[in-house]
Amino acid sequence: MKIVLLKVSATLLLVVLLYTAASGQNPIEINVIDREGKVVENPKVAAENEQTHQQYEASTQNGVLVFPSLPPGDYTITTSAQNLKSFKKVSVEKDKPHQISIKLIDQSLIYGPYIVNLFCGALILFLLDIWLRHKGVKDSSLIWLYGTLITWFIVLATPLLNMDWLQDMVPVSPEYYKYLLSIVSSVFFVLTAFKLSRVRDWFSEPKKLRRCRLFVLIAVVIISSVAIGLQIQRDYVRGALWDAAASTIAGGALGVGLTYSYYKYGNRIYAWFTAVTFIIFIWRQWFLAIWGTPTSGFYAPFFLANTTLVTMLFITLAVAWGLSDASRLKTVGIPVNVEAVVMFFDLRGSTRWANEAAEKNFHYVKIFIDEFRDWAWRQATASAQGHPKRVKFLGDGFMYVWEISPDCVTDSASAVANLAYDLCTNYSSWIEENKKRKFPWGTPDGLGIGVDIGSAIRLTFESGSEDYLGSPMNIAAKMQNLARPCGGVVIQEKVWNLLVDDIRNKFLKKGKLKLGNSDIPIRATENVEF
Repeated sequence: MKIVLLKVSATLLLVVLLYTAASGQNPIEINVIDREGKVVENPKVAAENEQTHQQYEASTQNGVLVFPSLPPGDYTITTSAQNLKSFKKVSVEKDKPHQISIKLIDQSLIYGPYIVNLFCGALILFLLDIWLRHKGVKDSSLIWLYGTLITWFIVLATPLLNMDWLQDMVPVSPEYYKYLLSIVSSVFFVLTAFKLSRVRDWFSEPKKLRRCRLFVLIAVVIISSVAIGLQIQRDYVRGALWDAAASTIAGGALGVGLTYSYYKYGNRIYAWFTAVTFIIFIWRQWFLAIWGTPTSGFYAPFFLANTTLVTMLFITLAVAWGLSDASRLKTVGIPVNVEAVVMFFDLRGSTRWANEAAEKNFHYVKIFIDEFRDWAWRQATASAQGHPKRVKFLGDGFMYVWEISPDCVTDSASAVANLAYDLCTNYSSWIEENKKRKFPWGTPDGLGIGVDIGSAIRLTFESGSEDYLGSPMNIAAKMQNLARPCGGVVIQEKVWNLLVDDIRNKFLKKGKLKLGNSDIPIRATENVEF
């Protein structure tokens, strides 16, 4: 009887021990299929624990591919067959049966569209950079832009190649190669973000700009370096999260810089579009770090579309930078003779004011010029003539050019002359309204404006921009210089004769403009002293 009891007790104890040993290590059944849903025969399946880095091989039991026992944790399952390889992240939970279905997909089908997209974008930017350098327009930011795309191209193309030698040198799974060069693209992002002219608006001194840029760069480099170290140690989960943090800082800096630039340039739609694109980009980085690259479903084309939009923004940014200086580009097409009305206006006393204001706040001078430019543009757009076709910034003033038809000379002359008078008249009230809030360190004394009408030659440059040559531009510039001491409007008498009576009565002061050997009769507002 004792012997029987001992045998029963030993049997129960063995069962308990086996159950305890098996607890949390349930067999995991693996089902490998191809793109058509057919079962793949004789696949090689391995699992790596992302915390302990322990390797496990799947085996066939009773015709079923299984992992006999996997401790609870996060795993990367690598499947290879038919010269194809697939990666899948899974979480194994304690005392829970698992049946995992893996679709063996050609990685080139997943990353191929990204690679073509990035290669074409980098090639366009590279060719654009070469062309602009040939024209004398050099900007290192273009290198940073296509350098970023080339970096992405390399990290996505590397897993598709036979890179066993690289895996011997850098003990990182091919799925995670993309994190090794992420530091390069992040640094390029930060450099480009601080290169933007509008971002500089936030810093009153160049030293502050350099310090902020250096701080962000150091933060990105340190975080990215930690991510690379964790990847090499095969701590893929934390490494990917640290890399996502670095990408968030770098992508956020570039996204904010681009959005703010487009906003200040008055393109609100493009500003919102840029902001949404980079918010999705940042969210995508965290998604990829946590769940990996999607191979099907909604997210696969959605992420590809986001990459395409970022590439398009890079190209748009490069074109805006490189082609903004039309003076270095050749003219194209045939020059066109047009009738034009020109308004040339300049700030009186701006040199003295700028020197005094710069001593108090160097940043303030630029703020005023930007505010003045926006205010003058709004006034011009709201006028009867509408916004000008050409705007040329001239330091402390602007030149507006409108093309007009010969049968509208009288109406156009009256509209622009009236606009010039309103600008001079409203300048003081605009200053007074914003004096305390925006202009605490003083403003220029007034506006000197010259208006003229006549024949001009329109030139078109390779960038698509246009410029004008002719006597109206020259005479308008000389007349505004006569509008002193505190501003006013000066026009030719032949233009004055075209005006309607109520506008003509605003220009009653007579004078003469010395131009070579000729004396040109002119008219001016009462505040001009010849």
